[in-house]
Order: sequence, then structure tokens, then C-alpha cells
Amino acid sequence: MDEKRASTKKLVVYIEKQSLSHTFFSIAEEISIDEKTVRNIFRDYVNRLEEKIIFETPQWLGIDEIHVIKPRCIFTNIKERTMLDILPN
Repeated sequence: MDEKRASTKKLVVYIEKQSLSHTFFSIAEEISIDEKTVRNIFRDYVNRLEEKIIFETPQWLGIDEIHVIKPRCIFTNIKERTMLDILPN
């Protein structure tokens, strides 16, 4: 059982994952729970993720274009010589 809610941990994990791609209302309807409960579970999930993820802004940000099948934008940390992201479009 989940310590904060009267539900199983498996259900809470399911709601967390579904809330990334579905509306809170649709999840609440599917599981037959209150929409506010879904919002609270999502809020707690995001707070836990924010504690784990540390965003570091590079001192020197490189923005360029590369051609991988089609032109794509690439972001790099020039000082550390690492790639940060490649945009799909």
C-alpha cells in the first residue's frame, strides 16, 4: 500500500506514468477516482523528479545544424565537448 493514499503502489505508479501523456480527467474516469487525487499524485511525482534531476547550464552553449537524414538542430556544451540534445526537426 502507498503510505499517503489508500491505494496500491502499483496503481500510484500507473497514474504517474499515464499522467505524462493523458489528461487528469481521463485517468480519473478510467480508474474511477477523483480528478484531484490524480493531480495530487502527479504533483508529488513531479516534485520527486525535480529532486533527482539537476539541470546545469553550460558556460559555453553551442547551437549548430547537422544533417542526419534531414537537417537537425544540435546543442552542445563547448567547454566540456559534450552533446546536450538533438532536436527532431
